[in-house]
Amino acid sequence: MPDLSSLVSANTTAVAAAGANVLQVVTSNYTGYATVSSNSFTDISLSVNITLTSSSNRVMVWAMGGTLEAGGGSTGSMYARLIRKIGSGSDTTLSEGNAQQTANKSSISQGTVLALGGGDAPATSSAVTYKVQVKSDNGNAIYVNYYGGGDMTIIAMEIKV
Repeated sequence: MPDLSSLVSANTTAVAAAGANVLQVVTSNYTGYATVSSNSFTDISLSVNITLTSSSNRVMVWAMGGTLEAGGGSTGSMYARLIRKIGSGSDTTLSEGNAQQTANKSSISQGTVLALGGGDAPATSSAVTYKVQVKSDNGNAIYVNYYGGGDMTIIAMEIKV
């Protein structure tokens, strides 16, 4: 995966040119490998923390890279979602149209690239955590970043409104 610092710089410039102010950009990478065997959403090691400078500001969040693959030659669906957690509060699923992703696996080996994103208005100046969760529809294993070698990245960008 390419160095994302140039991508973040390019997006920061584009947003600033549109009249909004990018106040901060926070990123986190995950280069490991994990197996999740659950039909309930489970955290993976891909999260980022951001503390907004004002409760009226918004956040753009993207999680991308790596792959999700159904394990064991199983047929089924796997799901990923982007979650917001404020302080020690409960998890909230971001309701953007692309906040959930499904890939079906038959007997051949295939994966899907993780790509989630959305805008958020958390209405707080407390610490906010954005994270990715995955699950399978039938409890079979999901291999996260199975092919390794690639970063999974999550980016949170505070936008002054």
